[in-house]
Amino acid sequence: MSNTKHTPGPWFITEGPTYGHTSRLKVESAPDAEREFGMVIMERSVQSGLPSALDQECMANAKLIAAAPELLEALEETSAALLQYFSGVGSKVDAKARYELARAAIAKSQG
Repeated sequence: MSNTKHTPGPWFITEGPTYGHTSRLKVESAPDAEREFGMVIMERSVQSGLPSALDQECMANAKLIAAAPELLEALEETSAALLQYFSGVGSKVDAKARYELARAAIAKSQG
């Protein structure tokens, strides 16, 4: 994984609690050895019931944010595999495995 200082993945989407016609949409990290509870990455109020276009956009944004750690990892792995492949060190099998990792991360981001 990356050497960046962001909150480690995986990140996931949670909803709730509901107050009246409003609920909370969150992107959170999983608890780990250092944290009993996950970190809140993003939090937003959304309308309960029938989703508006703005709420649908908010959910799409949450899916993209939640997939960010996997997207970063896939991009790092894919770029490393491509560099090896084009320099003659890597194989098509390595490149295909990285491609599949990238496709899985993209699929998660699009939910």
